[in-house]
Amino acid sequence: MASSVFLSVSLLILLHPLFTQANLHKSKSLFKASLLSQPPTNDSIPPTRYFEVTKPIIVPETKPFSINVLQHDFGYTYGKPPVSVNYNFPSDCPYQEFSKIVLEWNATCKGRQFDRIFGVWLSGVELLRSCSAEPRATGIVWSVQKDITRYSSLLLLNKTQTFSVYLGNLIDDTYTGIYHVNVTIYFYPAVEKVNPFKGKVEDLGSGADLIIPFSRNLPLNDGLWYEIQNATDVKEQEFEIPQNVYRAVLEVYVSFHENDEFWYGNPPNDYIAANNLTGTPGNGPFREVVVSLDGEVVGAVWPFTVVFTGGINPLLWRPISAIGSFDLPTYDIEITPFLGNLLDGKTHKLGFSVTNALNVWYIDANLHLWLDSKSTKTEGKLLQHDIVPLGVSSVSDFKGLNGTFIINTTRFISSTGWIKSSYGIVTTKSVQNLSFSNSMVMAKDGNLQIVDQRIQFDDIVYPKMPAFHAVSKNSLKRFLFSLYSDYIDQGNGTSLSVANVTLGFLEKKSKDPYSWSPRISLKNLQEGQGVMVVKDNLVVSGVASTQQTYNYHGGKFCYSRNVSSSNYTILHDEVRNECKKRAKFHSGFGLSRWWPSSSRRAFLATHIKLAAALLVQLPAICKMIGSACSSLGVKSSSLTVHLGFHSSEINGLPGAFVSSPKKSKLKRFSIACSSSTTDPLLVKAARGDPVSRPPAWMMRQAGRYMAVYRKLAEKHPSFRERSETTDLIVEISLQPWEAFRPDGVIIFSDILTPLPAFGVPFDIEDVRGPVIQSPIRSEDGLKALHPIDMEKLHFVGESLKILRQEVGGHAAVLGFVGAPWTIATYIVEGGTTRTYTTIKSMCHTAPSLLRALLSHLTKALSEYIIYQVESGAHCIQIFDSWGGQLPPEMWEKWSKPYITEIVNVVRSKCPKTPLVLYINGNGGLLERMKGTGVDVIGLDWTVDMADGRKRLGNDISVQGNVDPAYLFSPLPAVTEEIQRVVKCAGSRGHILNLGHGVLVGTPEEAVAHFFEVTKSLKYDSLFQNHAMEESKLLV
Repeated sequence: MASSVFLSVSLLILLHPLFTQANLHKSKSLFKASLLSQPPTNDSIPPTRYFEVTKPIIVPETKPFSINVLQHDFGYTYGKPPVSVNYNFPSDCPYQEFSKIVLEWNATCKGRQFDRIFGVWLSGVELLRSCSAEPRATGIVWSVQKDITRYSSLLLLNKTQTFSVYLGNLIDDTYTGIYHVNVTIYFYPAVEKVNPFKGKVEDLGSGADLIIPFSRNLPLNDGLWYEIQNATDVKEQEFEIPQNVYRAVLEVYVSFHENDEFWYGNPPNDYIAANNLTGTPGNGPFREVVVSLDGEVVGAVWPFTVVFTGGINPLLWRPISAIGSFDLPTYDIEITPFLGNLLDGKTHKLGFSVTNALNVWYIDANLHLWLDSKSTKTEGKLLQHDIVPLGVSSVSDFKGLNGTFIINTTRFISSTGWIKSSYGIVTTKSVQNLSFSNSMVMAKDGNLQIVDQRIQFDDIVYPKMPAFHAVSKNSLKRFLFSLYSDYIDQGNGTSLSVANVTLGFLEKKSKDPYSWSPRISLKNLQEGQGVMVVKDNLVVSGVASTQQTYNYHGGKFCYSRNVSSSNYTILHDEVRNECKKRAKFHSGFGLSRWWPSSSRRAFLATHIKLAAALLVQLPAICKMIGSACSSLGVKSSSLTVHLGFHSSEINGLPGAFVSSPKKSKLKRFSIACSSSTTDPLLVKAARGDPVSRPPAWMMRQAGRYMAVYRKLAEKHPSFRERSETTDLIVEISLQPWEAFRPDGVIIFSDILTPLPAFGVPFDIEDVRGPVIQSPIRSEDGLKALHPIDMEKLHFVGESLKILRQEVGGHAAVLGFVGAPWTIATYIVEGGTTRTYTTIKSMCHTAPSLLRALLSHLTKALSEYIIYQVESGAHCIQIFDSWGGQLPPEMWEKWSKPYITEIVNVVRSKCPKTPLVLYINGNGGLLERMKGTGVDVIGLDWTVDMADGRKRLGNDISVQGNVDPAYLFSPLPAVTEEIQRVVKCAGSRGHILNLGHGVLVGTPEEAVAHFFEVTKSLKYDSLFQNHAMEESKLLV
């Protein structure tokens, strides 16, 4: 890494963005294409400056060396060759080493024009993909600044290269805007001499030694990108790499247009066919860019939902452009594990395709290669490559043009390989873990559409190598897209459109693959509300507002911006550069956590002014389109409902809007226990439904074995605080989810948590653990008990709702309770005990008292379970932790009846919510446990899984039961034990778990391996191989 990047702040300056679609053919979907009606030109009005909100680029305080590469007026360029010029890095440049290289695109335009996609290439290597801004009659200007330091080896070559720009533009009587473009590259000399080895090995941003383009060759009458036309279209390119490569990363550029510009809103094909909607884009809303090497899938891209500057409602993006529209994101795929296959001196093929694609997707890529300067040949080997096929579940429920559609998809790819170079033998492991969910509602005969989409894109690379060579990354991305779109066609080419849009981009980066205290974090949230009247494809009237909060935290450098606008006018703009204490944040998109209330209040006043302005304009708008307003109910001001204002936020202020009927940011859950195809894998397995592999989670999967938990516990040493504060509960519960992606996320809590809610206060002491100062051992003690008060457990309900929101449909959210007997042991004994003498003797000396206590606990715990289910728990585990301390006959009398009663009560309210029963030391109780009526029996590690399955039968599901101590063993041994347990449990009704909780000191690498192995399992192949092995033994 160039050393100047990490110099003190005094040596750095910030290259701020200036004030600070690109397709030719628009989609025929519900998102209507339109141009703005243009007033007469007034040369006295200065052009409007458009911008995308992003952090400034850090550059050293050195005077940059610049090259004005291209200056061109893009008039009628559609269907013509890219504009190309010769590029030469000057041989007489006084500097040879640069710490930062920045490309700056400056453009102006005046008149009327659609948004246009454009690309910038150097020798076929794409440097920038962007979207033009839609102009206005008085003119616009915009600038894009991109850090292109990673292409330094190409930019500094001492030879003539071709620099190309393609911007397909049309000029005629309607489209009058000409784009006047100037492209300059700035080279910032290093303040200190760059360490070449450090720059190449530690940071990709310093640039690879060689970059191979995967794009089309000139001459062309289009961009250099490949065009993917449909789901079966595969573009391949042959290539050969040098013999001394020791690292390889593929950078992929992606954009989507025409029938797939709004892919996230495409309905499924059965809906289109049933309603005979010819010309409507379909194939549903899921898209995946698949990258293959010699025909084998090596990586995938699930793209961010970029909205181009003319998309949905053009007024939303003036002057604040949509996230990613001026600098489309790229996606890196680690190819290093596959170098052993590529270093053979032969030609290989790299391919690209798009799952479910319609025309058209523009895709190309750059292969970044690091060369061993001390060797002419490296060697390597691919050790492991696991691809879990797409896991897809969907619901399509419609009648006529109205319906609901849900799709959940997951993808897991893991690759490991070693490479031997002069730097030693390096084993690199790369993991891609992706999940997708999209819910879509169509109403008002297809004219109203609500879309809620979330993508989780996790990318982990960690090599095993000498520490000073280490190149690792842990990148976790979350993409959010929500849309409310209402369209009223009034005939005669006139329509009214109302749209609410939310875009979210969250990313956390860490160099440590097991650390989830991010080194770099970004939260970028954008919301827009707008209404427009369109006549003959021209926007003749309308109003829109956009609000955005951008927060970047990079350790020594931080940047935040809170900005809002309406119809070309900035209403509020606040920028901060100082680093404050990093706020807690989770992996999902709850708006309240993304968008602090203080920030919202900052532009609330301007929001109210906008609302007032809209109310003033509504009569005129309604007059123009006649009955459209009555269709929307404007007379009762219901049009304002669709613009996203909430009375709770502006209570008491004049002009307040009524609360939006659109779904709340945190989902509310009723007691919904119905089964569906969208249930998480764990829930299906718990019910005994067919699944392709066993789901997996771990008891105590959030806890002291994780470094990130220990760090948090240092700041919050009280266990009660950690387990009774909503933010902390959610953060801790999500730590293993973010690191390992288990199939179950259990709430961080304790079986004693509900005690104060029904009259039993307790403390937790460092040495003694839980302590109950007033144990219940008499009739007077029972008088302190009262019905459970759920208000005192609000943090449990709040946390479960957030967790359900965070993980979507990609994992089951688990709640839990202690069994009545186990809870009673604490209440009677006054805390933990090794002998249980007091409560066991009470079974004989005061049986009526004990039964009364157990009955009260049974009622309270039943209600507590139902409360957890109402709050979002998919599944509940009952821990009878100390039930194993009872002889089987006593357990049958003093524990089983009360668990059975809980099961019956919960089953009457939630008949489809799976219940799991776990007892530590349950070998002598299995058949009795089955008699409680639970859905799943958890086996501890002292029970042989094959024996347990035989004793319980196949009509009940089982959970477990790898010995927790196995996680201290070599990883191959862990793999073998997982496979053994899974084979013994059978292919139906099994949830993989440990036989007890994760032990303190367990290596995080072993936990990661546990889940990776599980996700790579396939029942079909596993039991086929098992059968073959058995047949060989018989022979």
